Amino acid sequence: MNTIEAKKLEKKHLENELMELDKEVQILDQKKRNIASKIEDCKRDIQREIYHGMTQYEYFNSIHGAEFKEGKFRIRIGGAWGNGLYVNTNVGDMELSVQSKYDDDKRCSLNVSKDYSINGRGYEREHEGSNIPEKYKKVYEEMLVIKAKYGKLMEDAGIDPIHKSILDRFLNTNCIPYPDIDVEKVIEKKYLRKDLK
Repeated sequence: MNTIEAKKLEKKHLENELMELDKEVQILDQKKRNIASKIEDCKRDIQREIYHGMTQYEYFNSIHGAEFKEGKFRIRIGGAWGNGLYVNTNVGDMELSVQSKYDDDKRCSLNVSKDYSINGRGYEREHEGSNIPEKYKKVYEEMLVIKAKYGKLMEDAGIDPIHKSILDRFLNTNCIPYPDIDVEKVIEKKYLRKDLK
């Protein structure tokens, strides 16, 4: 057998070996995709156990727009992704607000604003978490505590989901109003768990 025939035979053998390896890679890749899919299913099942039968995304959508009042603070859940948390309060004639993602532990910025509606101009300043003016520091720290509390409630599904269809029935102005139903109490009752108060 000459050298050319030997090399052709070796090439054919290597090509067959490569095809076998490609088949093994495809089988392993399919197994990898199946396992990744099962992991995602497990994550969804865990989320459904935690978040009232919903995924975290669905749960955050169901509590989107929820508003609470705790002392002098107003808390609102929402944002572009539904997982934002806003805490507002007034100090004198200034409105202070902090906002971030529900699980963001970093010191967020403090927004200070005032609306001068007489001349149409306003005042608005943003202070970094490390550079808060002395007169707002105490209130800022309280706001961070409130934000952390409600962020933990969101993470642990401590806020009962509201079903928008039920809320719409009470807020729809085209419906015949029910004089014996206080809409504020209905909303508050739907959002808050008994142990939250």
